[in-house]
Amino acid sequence: MKRINRMAITLLSILFCCDLPIQGQSFDTSLWNDFIHENSGRTFRDTFLLQTFNNTSTDSWPYTTKGSTAVFDATTAGIKNASEGLSLKLYPGSELIMTDIPDNNFTKIRIYAPYAAYQLKKGENLLVSAYRKNKPIVKKPWLIPEKNGYTAHYKEQKEDELYSTPYIYIEEDRPSFINPQNIQLNIQGTKSETSGFYAFDSIYATREVPLFLLFDKDHQWDEETFWQETLPHPNGTSLVKGRVEVDMDIHSHELYLGNGEIVVHKENDLTVNRLYICNPDISLIAQGDLHIKDSLIVNIPIPEKGKWYFLSFPFDVYPEAIDQRFELGDNQTTTSGNFFYMQTYNGERRAVRRRATGNWGVISTSMKQDNKPLFEKHKGYLLALDRQADYNSLRLAIPAEQIPVDFGKAVSLPITVDHGGDGEHDGWYLCGNPLSAPLLLDQITPNMDLDGHIYIYNGSEYIGYPIGSSYALPPFAPFFIKTSKATTLILNSTPLAATHQLLPSFPPLHTLMAEPRSTDISTLIPAEKDRESYIEGKILYLNLVSAGRVSMTDMNGRKWLDQFVPAGVSTISLNYLPGIYLIHIEAGLYRAQHKLIQTQ
Repeated sequence: MKRINRMAITLLSILFCCDLPIQGQSFDTSLWNDFIHENSGRTFRDTFLLQTFNNTSTDSWPYTTKGSTAVFDATTAGIKNASEGLSLKLYPGSELIMTDIPDNNFTKIRIYAPYAAYQLKKGENLLVSAYRKNKPIVKKPWLIPEKNGYTAHYKEQKEDELYSTPYIYIEEDRPSFINPQNIQLNIQGTKSETSGFYAFDSIYATREVPLFLLFDKDHQWDEETFWQETLPHPNGTSLVKGRVEVDMDIHSHELYLGNGEIVVHKENDLTVNRLYICNPDISLIAQGDLHIKDSLIVNIPIPEKGKWYFLSFPFDVYPEAIDQRFELGDNQTTTSGNFFYMQTYNGERRAVRRRATGNWGVISTSMKQDNKPLFEKHKGYLLALDRQADYNSLRLAIPAEQIPVDFGKAVSLPITVDHGGDGEHDGWYLCGNPLSAPLLLDQITPNMDLDGHIYIYNGSEYIGYPIGSSYALPPFAPFFIKTSKATTLILNSTPLAATHQLLPSFPPLHTLMAEPRSTDISTLIPAEKDRESYIEGKILYLNLVSAGRVSMTDMNGRKWLDQFVPAGVSTISLNYLPGIYLIHIEAGLYRAQHKLIQTQ
């Protein structure tokens, strides 16, 4: 391995062996701008150009030579501390010229060239010059052999020395080499049969890179002006609270997402070592591929301690992943403090008892097992923090191997019920939003096993929202469905549009006595002729304020009708083959859905 590769590894280990300061900060995104300002001076060094003279894929800095030069194994000349691989030999009268550094607004550029000398004579001096914008090229003597037979080995790398001497070291802070754009090495003298030479282990350029960068706009990832004039570095930390589209393959060491949206385009990859979701007000959609190498950290704020909140996760949560500041408590817990409590909804119990009360159950501490998820993915729960808890948020650390492969993508959500049916108490199931983004109700594939709604608690009662409507459910929010039998929900993950209405997130449950009751789709819009839409016989009657469209699909998803409808009064004939159909109406702000059962 060449010495520069070992240096790079050492550099990264020094940088990331310590906790970064934002991990000790609040996950409150309103503090991010101040945090960025306060830490604007925190940077690290990035090797962005490298030449090892070994013709490898890491050699990114082209060069040319003049005079007598050769690539050789320095150990054959008895030069000590040489890296594995080859070095470049420069005889007297020769030159090494590196190609220009791209003008990419890099700051505090430094150029390094570890070297050795072998059997040099007086006058066989090493001269160094660096190109600069609009500045004359001045050759500066770097080594003047003090006697004939002068020899200097490569300097041994020491643990406490990141870059050891002797090496050529050029940086913009030195008056002779302000903002170097290139480097050229000249060896004075004339080669003879007894000439010595200089050996160069490698040559590389580094730049200063901000450790933290903030994105709070609406644009593509690869636009520097939206990242404080430079793109995030793969080994840095990116904070996103705007809307960013990943339209190229991206790697980020740490990525914080809060009050923002990330959309990974098709054919592109977003790879992160650690992904932090700072609150549920986010959207993460992977149309391409999302790779989380180390862990997913999720912070769930709890507005008020001592109250029950609906919560769900798009991944399994095992006990070891749950905030170590808290312990699970139950109805047998007699002390107060840093406890969290959980309840599940038992739809089977409701179906058997035929009652819409008393169907919540506390999860006992005895049910906690290390090898079983405490929160199962795609299921809804009630969660409360103890009134005397010291904290008002719950954090999870999900290891990469426990993150589903479809995280961030469209999913299929299996619904298992033993007591389905059309009765008032049959088929109730508390789901969780399985997406890492708002769940758009018009992106749920029509399913004739359901009663056509999802049911959400709004702070005082349960409201049924039609599937296919323009409402949207926040991430991590559960919802009830009512199904006639075991079935599967098919959900697509697409960005929230201006026409969608995002439902309020996480109001506390007023009373455990409150449970959802069904809404009959056919009576969602009362059959009165002064209403916007209703069905009478085989006729759909419309009285719309705005023009729009009407579509109709059968239980297999086949579309039978899709037509424009004008504002005002109109009718549509529904004389179709026997079967069950869903009718969707969108006209301005008006959204409605009807179920049509054709018997003959």
